[in-house]
Amino acid sequence: MDFRNIEQFAEYMLLQRGLSETTVKAYRYDLQYYADWLGAAGKRLADVGPKDLDQYVKYMRGELDLQPKTCKRRIAAVSTYHKWMVREGVLKNDPVYFIELPKAPSRLPVYLNEDEISRFVKILEDEAGHRPVVGRRNRALMYLMVFGGLRISEVLAIKETAVTLRDGYPVMVSVIGKGDKERQVPLAEDVARAVLAWMETKKALRDDDDLARKFTRKNKEEINSEYLFPGRDGKPLNKFTVQKKVKTMRAEFGGKKLTPHKLRHTFATSLFRAGVDIKTTQELLGHASIATTQIYTHVEDSQKLDAVMRLRPLVSHRT
Repeated sequence: MDFRNIEQFAEYMLLQRGLSETTVKAYRYDLQYYADWLGAAGKRLADVGPKDLDQYVKYMRGELDLQPKTCKRRIAAVSTYHKWMVREGVLKNDPVYFIELPKAPSRLPVYLNEDEISRFVKILEDEAGHRPVVGRRNRALMYLMVFGGLRISEVLAIKETAVTLRDGYPVMVSVIGKGDKERQVPLAEDVARAVLAWMETKKALRDDDDLARKFTRKNKEEINSEYLFPGRDGKPLNKFTVQKKVKTMRAEFGGKKLTPHKLRHTFATSLFRAGVDIKTTQELLGHASIATTQIYTHVEDSQKLDAVMRLRPLVSHRT
């Protein structure tokens, strides 16, 4: 398998399809594994058929012990690559179409219930009261994820100019999601207040050197950064800083595995509970496919089933 073709494919995905560099890097990574396997097996790309790909799946599941989800991702990359090669006239067909992929067990997303959300909010509000700089930053950032549904990469990439102000009050934020697709996310009142408090804090630090020295060690690059949540170098705050903060909060939630993405799950689940239709939910979350959004309907279905099962002992079976 000629790796030059993979590089040409990667360039096509980046420039023509408009995928992010991170996504294209993942495609390149998965295809390199495929190329290595073909080379070790002495197979030519032009001769690959469904039986060969079945062998590749068995190799990944057996020798590499990869999970079904990982296998499906790698085969999806292979299929996209084969389709591109067919369009380029290098191959005649996509053999992936004829194989069966291993089924991954469906897992419902973990999210915070109402009591846990209240606890989460209290932690952030208390911190904002005791730490007027870092605390306000953390509150605004976390609120955008749990009450705005933003991915960690999206919230960290926000520039101050992306926040829409109306009479000096934040009402909406422009977000660049996967595939560089832009969407507008309206801000709930509590989120807007948290974002405003942080923006005013940043402005105060920029305007008053004495204040900046008193409350923080932040340097000029950070204080004057165009990003809403900057790191010390003025570039977006490192995601590991956010992950570490979320990790320190886990003890408050009974050991529940709390991650930044679980905050996004919480937002999505809250929308369904509020009766928001699936299409609107898809747009607010920035999902490319509505199938991704549908998992949150399964959360509600699961809760309904649990409720019915709890009622079963109350049903009389006497004839």
